Amino acid sequence: MRILRRIIIMLALAANGGTTAFANSSELPDTLKVNNDKSVQLKEVVVESVRRKDIAEGIAFFPEKRDKRFATDAVSLLEMMALTELPYNPATKQVTDAGGAPVVYFIDGQQASPKELRSLNPKDVDRIEYLPMPTNASFGGKQNVVNFIMKRYVSGGFSKIIANQDLTGKSGNYSVNSKLAYKEMTYDVYLGGTYRNDNHYGTHGENTFKDIVYKGEEYGSISENIDGRNQTLRKRTLGAMLKATWRHKGVNLSATGGWNWERMPEFTGHTATVYSPDVLKSSYYDSNSSSLGINPYLKISLNLALPHQQSLMVLVNGQYAYHKGENIYSPQNLDAILNSSRNRRWSALIMASYSKRFNPANSLNISLIGSRGWNKTHYGGSYDGLSRYKEAHLELSATYSHTFSPGTLISASAGATCDRKSYVGNVYVQWLPSVSISFDKKWSKKSGFKLSTDVFSVGYFGDVLNDVILRSTELTWKKGNCNLRNRIWWQSVMSNTWNPSSTFSVTGRMIYTVVFNQDNPVWDRIDGYDGVVTTTVDDATSHRLTVGPLMTLKLLRKRLVLTGSFGYDYWRLTGRYKRDRSFLSGNLSATWYGKHWYAGASVVPPAENMQNSSITKVYTNWIYSFKFGYAYKNLNLRFSATNPGASRMSKIRWIDTQYYSQRVKTYSDFSANVFTLQLTYTLSYGKKVSKSVSSPSGMLGSGAMMPE
Repeated sequence: MRILRRIIIMLALAANGGTTAFANSSELPDTLKVNNDKSVQLKEVVVESVRRKDIAEGIAFFPEKRDKRFATDAVSLLEMMALTELPYNPATKQVTDAGGAPVVYFIDGQQASPKELRSLNPKDVDRIEYLPMPTNASFGGKQNVVNFIMKRYVSGGFSKIIANQDLTGKSGNYSVNSKLAYKEMTYDVYLGGTYRNDNHYGTHGENTFKDIVYKGEEYGSISENIDGRNQTLRKRTLGAMLKATWRHKGVNLSATGGWNWERMPEFTGHTATVYSPDVLKSSYYDSNSSSLGINPYLKISLNLALPHQQSLMVLVNGQYAYHKGENIYSPQNLDAILNSSRNRRWSALIMASYSKRFNPANSLNISLIGSRGWNKTHYGGSYDGLSRYKEAHLELSATYSHTFSPGTLISASAGATCDRKSYVGNVYVQWLPSVSISFDKKWSKKSGFKLSTDVFSVGYFGDVLNDVILRSTELTWKKGNCNLRNRIWWQSVMSNTWNPSSTFSVTGRMIYTVVFNQDNPVWDRIDGYDGVVTTTVDDATSHRLTVGPLMTLKLLRKRLVLTGSFGYDYWRLTGRYKRDRSFLSGNLSATWYGKHWYAGASVVPPAENMQNSSITKVYTNWIYSFKFGYAYKNLNLRFSATNPGASRMSKIRWIDTQYYSQRVKTYSDFSANVFTLQLTYTLSYGKKVSKSVSSPSGMLGSGAMMPE
């Protein structure tokens, strides 16, 4: 009888075009009736057979059953899926695109906050869409979009509790959230809090002034050693959110309200400064700071599916922020100085996005964003006064996409941003034009190519628009520069992804970045000024080339998953400094999966890096971690250990020029010996259906499945 049922199922699949027919239908059936007596579940059959699929303006990924079982939120689901197009970095614990650019998260076509990403139930994810340059109005002109398409609850929902605790007592992150749906209404509620205790927070730096004049005398070098590595930081946060969503025949209306509360009861430190030779008297000071902030907000968004394949999205966001702080500064052998501040900020934003799909191959999006902010700060203590600050922001962008065939398309976006800032009677205006072009080519079902290029200009405002020289310290002065030109930034990313099977994927990438009129700090000797005078010049052009692969390999019936990346960087700077550097980077992770458990390890070797926008060189320390997880029904446990037995130093930052060099080490309790235990319990109830081929918010356009 069991064999007969299997034969009937296979014949039914063949009659309907196999699993591809289900993937392209308007709705994915939950069950298949056999002889009108029992229902055979087919949902998992479809998900297991289709891992990725081309869609109108990107690609859709279908998580496996195992990925959903062990994931606890949105980011951890992408970590479990191990996608080379969306790699997870074990050092930063963030997901980027293949070129290293950050992604923008959406859930069912609505931009998701960190609270919503943490609240997401991985078991309800139908698919994940990656849209490099979507034209659908729901995305508001954003690029590098990762859109989670969720199964819809007809009635019911789920409740979820997350308790994340560092076993040494240094930090904790706790939250509870629920989703409740009934017919056309959906309600989401979230409440969470965190705490952080860092007893060894701060930096230890050494500044060296070379061949300078101080008080009329020549010095070959003066060393300034500043030790503030053992500061104590205490921080507490609370956050709450309530969201209501109404969906009805192409209309999606949502309102989100909430507040954030943050308190820093203690930030104390002892900083000592020693000079060699002792041209200046060595000294120390103690400091003690505390602060309190609250931030209520309200956001309303409306998505409309209009006739003739048009869509419109309108977003209104308003928020208020209040922050107060106090600081006690106690220099050596001097009376303590008490300073306080009270800051109030109001801001409002409105965004409108319109999209039109002319035919299956051509679509257009136009987005407009405007915002206004007001800031008022009262100062008390050694300085008593009032500061007012206003800003306005306007952004316009247009994106056009043309699809040649499934997986092959070209997209272009052009826009401009204008910022106007007024402070203490001065008004500064900045224009930032930008252009982006993306081309995707599907060579075959197993291989695809992507080429993107971005160009934008960065202007200047603020204290760089003057030639005034002001003293910063006993040995340094600061000079503005009113002759700076606009910086032009251009980046091209070329990648090719090869997926010969569901067990192997590799993405080769080449990234070239050039910055014209790049800003660089300069330290010079100027007659009449002791020490050095620092200013900013833009006579340099920087070039950076990055090449290397991203890899995912699944072995032994996919029980062993290996992921990693390797990169070779060459960096060249022209102009005053004329420097050439090359360095290596990468990471490697291995995870073994059982039926209800997994165990893995990650390592990120120490790396040397040059920042694109600065001559600063950064050296990061080893990062290695171990993880173990267990999942059974509604319970998910995860234990992780990061850098056990390592030092608290996380990185070294240094600069070396003719008259000045600096070397700064950064320390934190969270750089080593971090042992974390996370418990997640999720309880689902009610009825839900799969909308595997619905576009975001039920609209046409980006996200619609493409036929084979």
